[in-house]
Amino acid sequence: MTSLIISAPPAPAIRTRRALVFLDREAGTRAAGADRRLVHALTAEGYAVETAECDAADHRRVGDFLDTVEPGDLLLVRWSTESGWGRREFGALMDEFARRVERSDGAALLLIVDFGWLVTASPGPPHEATGRLPVRGEPVAAAAALTTSAIVPARHGRPVSLTAILADGILSGEADLDRDGTISVGDLFRYAQERSAGADRTPFLLTYGEGELIGVASPRRAVHDLGEEFGTALARLAVLGDAVPPMSAAELVNRIYEVHLGPDARQLLRRAALLEEDEPLTPEAARLLAEGASPEEALRELRAWGLLGHDTPLAGPAIRQAVAGRLEAGEPAHVSALLRRRRAATRPVRPRTRLTGDRWTLQDRLGHRVHAEAVAAFIRHPDTRPPLTIGVKGPWGAGKTSLMRMIQDLLDPGAAEDRATEIHLGRTDVPRRARRRRGRVTNAEVLARAKRPEEDDPDRATPGELPMRPADWRPTVWFNPWMYQNGEQVWAGLAHEIISQVTGRLPRGERERFWLTLNLSRVDREAVRRRGYGLAATRLLPVALALCATLLFTGASLAACALFPAVGSLLRGTAAAVGSGGSVLLMAAAAVRLTRFLGESADTAFRKLVRQPDLLGSPAQAQQLVPDPGYRSRTGFLHLVQTDMRRVLGMVATEERPLVVFVDDLDRCSPGTVAQVIEAVNLFLAGEFPNCVFVLAMEPEVVAAHVEVAYRDLARTLPSGAEERSGLGWRFLEKIIQLPLSVPLLDDGERIPAYLRTLLDVPPAREGVASDARDTAGAGGQGAQPDPELVDRMESAIRALRPTAEDLDTVARRVQDAVGPPAAPGTWAGAPKPGLFSRRTPITFLTRTGALRTEAAAPGRAARTSPRPPHDSIGGLTAAARLAADRVYDDIYSDENAYAAIERVLPALTLSNPRELKRYVNVFRFYSFVTYRRALAGAARASDDEVAKLAVLTVRWPHLLSLFARDAEPPAGRDAEPTECQDSERPGEGRTVLERLERAAAVPGRQEWAEALTEAGLLRNGKAGTARWDALRVLLSAPPSVACLARDLL
Repeated sequence: MTSLIISAPPAPAIRTRRALVFLDREAGTRAAGADRRLVHALTAEGYAVETAECDAADHRRVGDFLDTVEPGDLLLVRWSTESGWGRREFGALMDEFARRVERSDGAALLLIVDFGWLVTASPGPPHEATGRLPVRGEPVAAAAALTTSAIVPARHGRPVSLTAILADGILSGEADLDRDGTISVGDLFRYAQERSAGADRTPFLLTYGEGELIGVASPRRAVHDLGEEFGTALARLAVLGDAVPPMSAAELVNRIYEVHLGPDARQLLRRAALLEEDEPLTPEAARLLAEGASPEEALRELRAWGLLGHDTPLAGPAIRQAVAGRLEAGEPAHVSALLRRRRAATRPVRPRTRLTGDRWTLQDRLGHRVHAEAVAAFIRHPDTRPPLTIGVKGPWGAGKTSLMRMIQDLLDPGAAEDRATEIHLGRTDVPRRARRRRGRVTNAEVLARAKRPEEDDPDRATPGELPMRPADWRPTVWFNPWMYQNGEQVWAGLAHEIISQVTGRLPRGERERFWLTLNLSRVDREAVRRRGYGLAATRLLPVALALCATLLFTGASLAACALFPAVGSLLRGTAAAVGSGGSVLLMAAAAVRLTRFLGESADTAFRKLVRQPDLLGSPAQAQQLVPDPGYRSRTGFLHLVQTDMRRVLGMVATEERPLVVFVDDLDRCSPGTVAQVIEAVNLFLAGEFPNCVFVLAMEPEVVAAHVEVAYRDLARTLPSGAEERSGLGWRFLEKIIQLPLSVPLLDDGERIPAYLRTLLDVPPAREGVASDARDTAGAGGQGAQPDPELVDRMESAIRALRPTAEDLDTVARRVQDAVGPPAAPGTWAGAPKPGLFSRRTPITFLTRTGALRTEAAAPGRAARTSPRPPHDSIGGLTAAARLAADRVYDDIYSDENAYAAIERVLPALTLSNPRELKRYVNVFRFYSFVTYRRALAGAARASDDEVAKLAVLTVRWPHLLSLFARDAEPPAGRDAEPTECQDSERPGEGRTVLERLERAAAVPGRQEWAEALTEAGLLRNGKAGTARWDALRVLLSAPPSVACLARDLL
């Protein structure tokens, strides 16, 4: 062979070896697995090998790989030409390789191409099998390209794979033909010529510089006996034509892993290295490690190679050591967790003794936050005017208390966890800083106030720093009537909770001044002054006694002067000194004691004037404050309570910012207590204390039954009308509960497992977790509030796009993606700083084409990233985006649409009472708001017609709402029919009673309708009794269907 070493700069020394091997895409080629055998051979020689699937256009990737060369690098590229290859592509590859050599500063570049579009004439004289790479200039890198050329005319020789020959030569060391301890490119070329004798193609070498001398590998050491445990693997290698003997057990395992195993078998072998020595790789263990994939084929493959043990997972420790290093990132921790759980299931494990407490929580684990935000937003709505009552209904344990606590936390952050924001009193003409400087009430202030006339203008309360807009804040009170089981205490208990919880938020000094002003208005002020003067005189009494003693001593001394002339001058001097000096000292002492008394806290001398009266005690206790004998009666006591209530509500509640009172556990109280609570609430609704909103949690059937018992005498005297309305208890509830809402139940196949996981502290499932439960778990828990500035920016961006009520949720999502990226957890620091809501805040706008435009910030104010609390997304919208959408919805919602929908259901409404018509409109608006918020969370949007129809059911048949939402009982001998609700989340969920009635109402004739009424328990007299339900049938027969919406809201 003619050497092609020409004059060129010597190549730098090789320090790093890297390779890019393109794998064959077609099975059954000239030498199956040759590409992987080359990968194995290069890896064994210390190359950093990258692999890729081959494509005809991937010569660009070759260029990119060669461009990464560093000084001292040896880069090797193996190109497969089994498909999509032609003479033009081969020429482009070689030209690309030559250009990279020209600008390379590495040590050496080597290209291996199995199929080269070269032709050699034969037979004939000996021909050249080498050539020169078309490299221009004098680059420092050595380069070589090994390929094959076809022999013309073609001869029928055996097929040859250049890659297979080179891999065998490197693995066996036989390619070191000159025995110099290095396998060079020239050695590989000559070795390939010997091995391809008589083949249909012959090797061809192209070089530049010292390309023929590039050291590719080192010859192998002597082969060691691997032992009987690898006999099966060695025999299988021989059968497959891989006759190069491995140098060690590790090399054998690596060759089998890299060259001969499929992907599933490789994964199983890797993960088996994590099994204990006494854990054989059984089919059950293999299925666990395969994680859903079928492991049978992989097991057969590993057994065929003899890699598995009988009582151990692998045949020997060498196999474990070899494959343990091939575990992928994250695989050890993940597989170890799977195995740990499997081992725990096969041995006794001590159960945890921690019990789950039956207590409310702000952590939303049931997907109730959507309803909480809807109710809170409705209460904050500018058009919502008190008095108003909202009923949260549901069975015991359904989460009514947690839902109401979430509502309270959204309206009044911190109040649900006894961390309510302070409120401050003071007129607008008094600076707040001056009000804060005033400490506790002193005796001097009590006496001074007792002299002044009564103040008619009460102070208004303003909240302190809030993590929300002040306009969105609503003061709240929590009342549990279960603590006041004596009916006579209920009204006093409600008043006590309202008064004490509101005034308890005042700083101590302001609270004492509030009660001082209120109590002075109903006591004898002259008696207060007399008591103060008497206490002051008591403090001065010791000084007066000392003054008398001084005067007596002085008089006695002067009298003694006449009796004892000899010492008269001394006695007169003593008397003068004591009389003058003692008087001065005593006057100073009197001034000090009086000043100290006047500066003392009034909580000692006037305790009952600066503290809240005990409304729960005996009414006779009022006489300690007021001299009027009328207050000693029950009537006088109630008047005292109402006076305090008016003063407290006038301080904190207005029509625009009403006080929200939450009443819990009403259905657990005795009948008398329930009746008293209803009467107390009615007192508020009647206008006595108008600026209040009540949210009551109850199970309506239980409360209605309690009312029936409490007023049994009245119920007996009522005529038994033929109207379909229920008895006295439901009539009371109709009057009190203006806006009913049902707590969503755990009624689907995804929320129940997710909720059980939270109870057992089990991490969420990797797949299949309900989106609502996943999105809302911990959403806003612990009183988290969205950044008010971020909400303002989102609101401005939404308004800029001019959305309609129908596409508002879509626009809100676009704005969230563009304006409100979530910040890192923990960046929300709490309350905003003064001046936060300035209109000079930088605002980002979306144009109608979706582009962004940002206004310049005010001078001296830098734009800041608007953070939000983590994990507050519901249905893909963050809390900030939902709140911003609420504000926009308030302005774009049109009552024209509402009127059109209501007008279509007027024939079924049949209401002539103005109050009931008002109630219907309020229920319609309330349900519209709830369904709108559910749509923001990803639920199906409800039309105005659906909401109007559902509101008719709520107002006209309130005692049937729970019945409508229940699953229908199929007739005897028939299976339950599946629901037709498209958004049903329960597989195989049955139809509700309302869905059954809707289908029957649409069928002509009375037979089907009568059967549906009978199945629902509404008819007991056959067809003759269906006339009383004609109005219900007319409503249900008209489209649209509301069964699915009723299932969610009722």
